[in-house]
Amino acid sequence: MKTKQEVISDLRAFVAQRSGIEVSNYCSPGRADPEGWRALQADRRLIGQQGRDARALLAYVEASGIDAEALARPLTGSGRLSYEGGALSYTSGQYFATEYRAAACSALASVAWGFWAEWHKGRFDSPGLDIPKHLRENARLTFGRGLAKRWFN
Repeated sequence: MKTKQEVISDLRAFVAQRSGIEVSNYCSPGRADPEGWRALQADRRLIGQQGRDARALLAYVEASGIDAEALARPLTGSGRLSYEGGALSYTSGQYFATEYRAAACSALASVAWGFWAEWHKGRFDSPGLDIPKHLRENARLTFGRGLAKRWFN
């Protein structure tokens, strides 16, 4: 089992890698293709946003009381991002460039959600309290409205 810092280092390196986005997947060669260029720019912005979100989530997880086991839990299931043989691996769905950072964000948001849910367990058991709503509010206060809306809804 890796330490928390080793898992975070692996995730940080995974998020920091270049996307490998290919212009030829968007634009026709040899002629002007404004729609293709717009789609390319939109995906580049999305990839950049996912990178910023992943780095913010990583910073939170690193500074929090989340342990290595809780951090590795979402990476040991059947998800696309997982640890295999002590190394981080990703199985892409359709296009790696637009998916890999989203997979990291999803896993890290799951870690934060589980940490908050465990902390709240038994503390706020009043009937009628909407725990998921309370945890989403916690995400909004911790990360801001945009990131919380993207990864905690």
